[in-house]
Amino acid sequence: MPSSRKQLLARGFFVFIFGIGGLNHFRDPAFYVALMPPFMPAPEVMVALSGVTEVLTAILLLVPRTRFFGAVSSVLHLVVFLIVHVFMVVRPDLWPAVPVAALWIRLVVQFFAIALAVWLARAERNVTATS
Repeated sequence: MPSSRKQLLARGFFVFIFGIGGLNHFRDPAFYVALMPPFMPAPEVMVALSGVTEVLTAILLLVPRTRFFGAVSSVLHLVVFLIVHVFMVVRPDLWPAVPVAALWIRLVVQFFAIALAVWLARAERNVTATS
């Protein structure tokens, strides 16, 4: 069964988000280091590692034989990123330049992105299973 148009759009969305976002970790690492909660160890290393894994996720989503793994990686990334998003909502005083409403909106959007990634993983699993 070939991919549906919805799968193609969802896959394209995540390829764009993880590909551009991952590359941006190397273009402007200071931006991402500043977002790291203070309890996270080695923030520079974590930013570089997440940049690599985000780019890898985008590549996995592009290759038909690895799309399911890319979709699962998308889910895992988005769940892990919840740590940062929840911490920023709990401690907005550490990021005074960011409006609290924006932090909450980002957190809500994160849950929709996780749901979309889970849907995509299931859809890609079905495509792989029937191919």
